[in-house]
Amino acid sequence: MTLDEIELLSELTIIIPTANRPTAMQREVAYWQDKPVNVHILDGSSKQSYPIGVISGSKRITYHYFEPNGIEPPWANFRRRIRFAVCLRKTMYTALLGDEDFFTLSGLLASLKVLSGSSTVCSVTGATAGFEVDNGVAMWGMRNFNKHPIDDYGSLDMRRRLMPQIAGHLPIILYGVFKTAAWNKTFELSFGQREKTELLGGKRIVNMCALAIGPMKVIENLLWLRQYTKDVESYAAFDGSRGGYERYLADPRNQAEVREYFEALAGAIKAGNPELSSSKCLKLAKKSLVPGFRSSQSGIKFSTRRRLAKLVTRIGSLLPGRIRIALNRSVGKNFSKSLGFIDKDGKFERLIERQSLDSLLSNLSNTHIIFNASEIRSVENLILSN
Repeated sequence: MTLDEIELLSELTIIIPTANRPTAMQREVAYWQDKPVNVHILDGSSKQSYPIGVISGSKRITYHYFEPNGIEPPWANFRRRIRFAVCLRKTMYTALLGDEDFFTLSGLLASLKVLSGSSTVCSVTGATAGFEVDNGVAMWGMRNFNKHPIDDYGSLDMRRRLMPQIAGHLPIILYGVFKTAAWNKTFELSFGQREKTELLGGKRIVNMCALAIGPMKVIENLLWLRQYTKDVESYAAFDGSRGGYERYLADPRNQAEVREYFEALAGAIKAGNPELSSSKCLKLAKKSLVPGFRSSQSGIKFSTRRRLAKLVTRIGSLLPGRIRIALNRSVGKNFSKSLGFIDKDGKFERLIERQSLDSLLSNLSNTHIIFNASEIRSVENLILSN
């Protein structure tokens, strides 16, 4: 690592919320203590693990404790910690990280070089590998493949950046690397001020706010190593259920919360595009968060086009794979992809399967993904050590 790279990494602040996972916290301390990045651990556990301040034996890891007050639910403590992080004095770049996950240094450096070299890009995300340990054996596989044209996310046209959401494509920037001003605004808006909410604080609204505020670069480097089976500490609903999401938005009892949800994205659109009127920002927010629907106080109605698309999708799911692939190749790409007719490449199919690290690295070597094998092996050694 060069002196310039060390200096660049020193401009990164990593925020790690945790609660009642002392072993995971110890692994994070062990992983980051000799690396030239600034780490803030925000602990909401029932018991304090370290003295508040810089952790002994490290130079750049700071411990903060948020004692549960006995009556607040876990999600309220988590939101309190995120709001603290927004106000925390940080360096030029910021990233959020789960307490059982890791970033690769090579991926961080690639991300920081993009951000430091661009006046327009606000956030960066990259390739993701998942891992789990079962009976002392670690299994790996690639996660969150996104085959949508990645140039859309880096467009200077905000409408184009948000358009992929209409087809259901959702880049995971929740655990990406940001310019700090963009991170602060994204998380301030996407977590909101409401103490109890099912909509704010999840990856859907974080991703959308980040894309609204400014361009995002998707790099080909392996950046994020994430636990497969952990209970992700976010306390937001419907990230994975389209039907539940739509029903929640349509329920008249939830309309005050729904308004705040739309207003959060509208605020992000306004922050990134100050020339737009507030009413235009709100209209774009509703269209982007609920594509194909019309919103009102009484709820949200299906459009004829969306109903037709769902019907065709159901029919398509019953077809044999070879017929779906043939349809994907013969029907227009945008239409066929939006209906789930995706022609999956065999080498990517192999990457998604659970496999040993040796097998994953071998399969990765046949793709465009850039990775450092020794970094991944060091993480496997760490997660198997305790």
